[in-house]
Amino acid sequence: MSKLSKGDFVVVDPGKHEVKGMVFSKTGTVKGVFSFPSKSKRVPSFNNHESSSPKQFKLVTNNKFYLVGEGLQAEYNAEVTKTNEHHKLCVYTSVAALVDNDEEVVNLVIGSPTNDFVASENIERYKELIMGKHDGEISLELNRNKKSFSIKNLEVYPEGMAVLPRTLKQHTSQIHVVDIGGQNVNYRKYDEKGNTLEYFSLDYAGMNRLEQHLKSELRFVLTSQDFDINSIDWDTAISERRIPKLDEVLEDGSTLSGFEDSEDFLQESIKTFIQEHIIDALVRKSVYLNQRGHAILFTGGGSLRLESYLKEVLASNAENFEISQTAKWDNCISYAIRYLTQLEKDKAVVTKAVVKIIKAVKEVDFEENYNIIENEEEEISIR
Repeated sequence: MSKLSKGDFVVVDPGKHEVKGMVFSKTGTVKGVFSFPSKSKRVPSFNNHESSSPKQFKLVTNNKFYLVGEGLQAEYNAEVTKTNEHHKLCVYTSVAALVDNDEEVVNLVIGSPTNDFVASENIERYKELIMGKHDGEISLELNRNKKSFSIKNLEVYPEGMAVLPRTLKQHTSQIHVVDIGGQNVNYRKYDEKGNTLEYFSLDYAGMNRLEQHLKSELRFVLTSQDFDINSIDWDTAISERRIPKLDEVLEDGSTLSGFEDSEDFLQESIKTFIQEHIIDALVRKSVYLNQRGHAILFTGGGSLRLESYLKEVLASNAENFEISQTAKWDNCISYAIRYLTQLEKDKAVVTKAVVKIIKAVKEVDFEENYNIIENEEEEISIR
């Protein structure tokens, strides 16, 4: 059964670390959310590829076989641009998971790095890639089910707009928005009325790069040659500030040159990465996050995982920055709000829709209750 109704629109944030998506009605009702790891791998066939995870997909397009999502022995896509085959596969997987087998009309909104908007031809190439060779008529197979859909409208918006957080709190000064993503960090500066004053991206400063940095550092300082660094769940390690398996190796006699344990290694290595690749990189562009009086908002999924480290690095300016607690979904929500303002000219109608979106997102267990993919065997509650 299709998860889309007439007038609905799909928003996809095809991140470098995680793909996020939301489905909205034209009145602002949140009909569902979904997310899966931003990984894809071409395979000869699906023989011997069985998975019980609802976040791993078997995709066939143009007679080529791909695994997309969770549980893949593949690296995250390291290209700065999103105009590539990997991100097209992630967008198609997202839409195909929502539609029925028959041809369905889809209104689609997707995001792109801020730097791509410097030249309009970058966005046009991105649109051409997603629309494909048949003007938005897409046919493929997902999890052995044939799917087809028609992209009626396609909008591309810049990452890091953080419209939602700016509607939650009134700022009386200029605000710096720092969006920590998978591959890059997007920066935008707004005035008191929400007008964009400046924007740019810091390439190679996101969570995937941090993971590579930690792997490299650990290989350099760990004396044990038997420990499998690739087996570490880095998302969990960063959030929990320790690597239990590594501490067990240290207890058996191995050492970390210059560090006491895994907690000490993570704390110092991550804080150094944040300082050098984000804070100092922004300083080189005349953006000073440590300067008091600057209102700073961190968003993007990386911000939540790095929350405790950011508070330590920016301790001198703690009273002037906040971390969006909906950071993972901020891009999707921002795109939805912007799309609604283009779709509906009546400001009162738009305001009502935005209030509905914000109310849904602030609900307890928002992601669990609204998840479409993981709960696809259950009837979806339309609120």
